[in-house]
Order: sequence, then C-alpha cells, then structure tokens
Amino acid sequence: MSRRLPLYLVLDVSGSMVGAPIQAVNEGLQTLQLALRRNPQASETVHVSVITFGGDVRVEVPLTDVVSFSPPLLRENGSTPFGEALQLVTELAKKDVQIGQKRDWKPMVFIMTDGAPDPGYESAITEFKKYSWGPVIAFGVGDADINVLKKVTERVCSLDTMDPAQMADMFKWLSTATVKMSQKIDTVGGAAVEDELEELPVGISFV
Repeated sequence: MSRRLPLYLVLDVSGSMVGAPIQAVNEGLQTLQLALRRNPQASETVHVSVITFGGDVRVEVPLTDVVSFSPPLLRENGSTPFGEALQLVTELAKKDVQIGQKRDWKPMVFIMTDGAPDPGYESAITEFKKYSWGPVIAFGVGDADINVLKKVTERVCSLDTMDPAQMADMFKWLSTATVKMSQKIDTVGGAAVEDELEELPVGISFV
C-alpha cells in the first residue's frame, strides 16, 4: 500500500451560503474529484475527507481514497460553528493518520468560510495548531473574519464576494495543488516539499 496524502476539506455551509455560493462549492467538489481521478499518482496517493459546519458539524465524507470518493451534495443551514469544525478535524487526523517514515504524509487542510465564527473557537485553534499538519490553506469569502483565519494559518486568501467564477477558480487551484503535491512527494521524498504550493490564480492572493 502506498503512503497516503490526506486532504481534509473543512467547508462552511451556514445559512449565508444559500444560492449560488453553495452551488459553486458543490461544483468545486466535482472539479476536485475529476482532477484527482485523472492523475495516476494522485488517484493512488490522495485520500479525501469532507467536513462541513453550518448549524452543526458533520463528517460528510470520512477519509476516502480518490477512486472511492463521491462528492456529497451540500446544503446550507444554520450558524457558523467554526471552532467545533477545527476540533473535529484535529480529532479525525489524530485517529486516521499515521505520520512517519513509510507511513502517511502530513495532511493538507483546506478551510473555506464566508462569515464570522460562533463564539468559543479560541481553544479549538490552539489544539489545531499543536498537530503536525502539512499545508493549511484558508479562504475567507465575503464577511469572513480574516483575523480569525490568520490565527489558524499564515496562508489566508480573501475574496470580496461569493463570485461563482472565482469559487470555481479556487477549487481548480486546489485540485492542481493537490495533484502536484502528490507528484512531488513521490519524486522527492516529501521532506522538502510538503509545504510547497502552486501559484494562486489571477485575482486571488494571500493576505
């Protein structure tokens, strides 16, 4: 069995995502699935999990190989329990991932949110940052609190609006970055490249 590259998607599905935004996320998951399946190295190495937070926190897809991965149909609902989502992904990584020589690579995490988090997220951020993650990328859209996201990771992008075209570009970029990460760790051995990422698409930049 090859070493796995886990990819955790932590996605905001709160009520403010209604309409075009949630549709763009669902289409983005389809884009991600197709891109990973088309690449032999990614389809063998990458394992995907989808966690949503909106009203409550759910594991929509447990850590699953690319061949078996089926994007869920996400629906918007409720508030923004961001802290609970971070707590859950940390617990899952501790349980599901075995980091070390000839085991799993450090997990990638992709966080997307469009609003301010519910209160009580601080302790979850502290515990999240204690874990040995690979690249952690956060996309704050619209009214997202960028300062909160910067407490989670240095790699934070900000989009002014929930523009479907930019959302599509975001997921295409994630697909490409994940594919190339899987290729690099196979070729180089992982140690020097686990934190490298592709250049962001035009119109999107780290803040």
